[in-house]
Amino acid sequence: MKAVSLAHSIQAIENRETIGFDWQLATLLVAAIACALLSFSSEVTLRDFARVSVLKATVSDLNANSDRSIEGWVVEAHQLLPALDQLTPELSETLRDPLEKLTLDLSTTAYSQPVDQLRLRQTLYSLQSKLKAQETSLMSRLSTFGFGLQGILLLIAVLIFAILRRKKDQTTFAQYCADQFLFPNAPLAMALSDARDQTVRTNDAFGKVTGFTEAELRGRTVFDHEPDGMHLALADSGVWVGEQRLRRKDGSELSEKVLRLALGENLEQPDGYLTMSMETVVSDDERRLMLWQAHHDNLTKLPNSNLLHERLSRGLTTVLDDRSGRVGALISIDIDHFREVNDSIGHELADRVLTDAAYRIAMCARESDTVARVGGDLFMIALFDIEQVSDAEMIAREAIDAFDAPFLLEEKEIFLTASAGLTIFPTDGVEKGELLQKADAARLQAKKMGGDQFAFFEESMNSAAARRLEIETHLRRAIAQDELELFYQPIIDLATGRVSSAEALLRWQSAELGFVSPGEFIPVAESSGMIVDVGAWVVQDVQRQLKAWGECPDWSDIRVSLNVSARQFSREEDAEQLLDALKTCNKEQVTIELTESALVTDDPGASRFLQGIKEQGLRIALDDFGTGYSSIGYLRDFDFDVLKIDKSFIDGLENVKDYGLVASIVAMGRILGLKIVAEGVEDESQVHHLKQVGCDYIQGFYYSKPLPVSEFEAFVRNHN
Repeated sequence: MKAVSLAHSIQAIENRETIGFDWQLATLLVAAIACALLSFSSEVTLRDFARVSVLKATVSDLNANSDRSIEGWVVEAHQLLPALDQLTPELSETLRDPLEKLTLDLSTTAYSQPVDQLRLRQTLYSLQSKLKAQETSLMSRLSTFGFGLQGILLLIAVLIFAILRRKKDQTTFAQYCADQFLFPNAPLAMALSDARDQTVRTNDAFGKVTGFTEAELRGRTVFDHEPDGMHLALADSGVWVGEQRLRRKDGSELSEKVLRLALGENLEQPDGYLTMSMETVVSDDERRLMLWQAHHDNLTKLPNSNLLHERLSRGLTTVLDDRSGRVGALISIDIDHFREVNDSIGHELADRVLTDAAYRIAMCARESDTVARVGGDLFMIALFDIEQVSDAEMIAREAIDAFDAPFLLEEKEIFLTASAGLTIFPTDGVEKGELLQKADAARLQAKKMGGDQFAFFEESMNSAAARRLEIETHLRRAIAQDELELFYQPIIDLATGRVSSAEALLRWQSAELGFVSPGEFIPVAESSGMIVDVGAWVVQDVQRQLKAWGECPDWSDIRVSLNVSARQFSREEDAEQLLDALKTCNKEQVTIELTESALVTDDPGASRFLQGIKEQGLRIALDDFGTGYSSIGYLRDFDFDVLKIDKSFIDGLENVKDYGLVASIVAMGRILGLKIVAEGVEDESQVHHLKQVGCDYIQGFYYSKPLPVSEFEAFVRNHN
């Protein structure tokens, strides 16, 4: 395609050739201006980001050296002020006052106590935090600029295509702008070739990508090897998009996504071709920053999962090729109960905890190891060169012990623990995904053992983890597929022998897994957070069932007990949602059963939920009484209506000691005005003993197991 000359354009304008309004050209010019402004803003932001990063690193080094000679330390602190004044004057003022105070004390020999030094150190820590926040903000702005720039570049490309393709529909001036201004300066690598597909023009960006000048490329084909089906696609639609290798001047090849456009009216015999690489040409600094961002965590600055996977792949190859007997290890670490910490202190302070935790974990590893944050509070340590397993064990132990020191947050101390899981390769496996899964399984086992410790992977964990994942996957679809069902276990009034109430118990008959025990799926629902949705379904279904029973005169006084897990109201929004669902319940027919674990939690939603259910007038039962350490104290502190004696006491009623304990519990309940329910009653002798001590109600297999609705209704009709 021959470019239209400037003289031709001027001649056409002088001859009053009708130009008219060209919307494509106008949009193109606006997009080009916006692109230039975005590029300039991006460069300014990148410069500020680099300066903030350097300054933050300097403050960090200064903090690390705070135990040095006080005079030298103060001199180094003074050296920060000019850079701060230029970059962020408001932060400079926060440092200047305590620094000048300490300097004055030192110069007048009035310095006798480290209080001023402590104040300055605290200011430096605060400054470091603020610089980090500023760095994060600048990084976010760079990402925004990047997205905007990509959108505008795409618009420019589309419009250039339109102008070059529809030459006869364009004004002479529009053709000139596209050919002489926009094409050479477009930030996308572009090349024009003739009908024989030999290069006639390239723009500056193409030269930056390949290293070739336009003169060196003229007359040569754009591609060394023509992609399969390219010319068929161009002849059919005029457009081809695909992955293609562009040769560089240094002999290397660059694989990029390339777009080609046939020029002219006859697609089968086009006038030429426009080839464009979809890669944006950026500066080396921007490219390095983008590469760093792609492989590092924004908050902690540790490697992210992308970089961990890359290094793990290379490390596995090295270990497998090594014949010296050395092994590798993968350690999975997370903070115990971090979700509760996050909810209680807020996201900003929680981020500070994560940053501090990342630093502590990283300090336990060697320089050759990779410490990565892979998400939330989960960290991984990859070790590729250890002589014996005890080396990995020592690092894991040090990482756990690093949490012994309190975390300092705004003059408050919080104490946290961590759990870790270890897997050894090639002993435990040689596949990256397999090792990651096994390290996580070992970490979960450490949590089950109480946390604040580590565990090695064992094969039994693999099957347990696979089963848990299987249950979690299918449980997420259980409600939508109508697989959940409530069974009702009768609670018998000992005085009359009639059914006074029932406990609603959840059952799951999976289409794929068959019957799944509540002992299996309830813990999975709680740990995954699905218990909130499952619990809401239970409340809704109980209300539906009570409404159906209420339409029958003989069923209007039936009462149902609902088990509520502490995880259902751990967050305030969950507590409010559950309270709203319970508002429509008939308070005379619903009892909320809580275990001791629901009372001892420090979750922000717990107190709100306990207060709310009493405000609504719902009855509360303390379930599994006697299994905790402070149950009697709870009876004093909380306004319960029902006390349920745990099955472990009922099983030993033939024993004088357990009989006396049950009698004491019943007597205490009477004094407190509570109704007493004995759980797990299985034989007639237990019924006899419970009548002797004055128990109010019994529940257990002696009368009935949990029953589906139809069988429960038949049971009630037979006993009432």
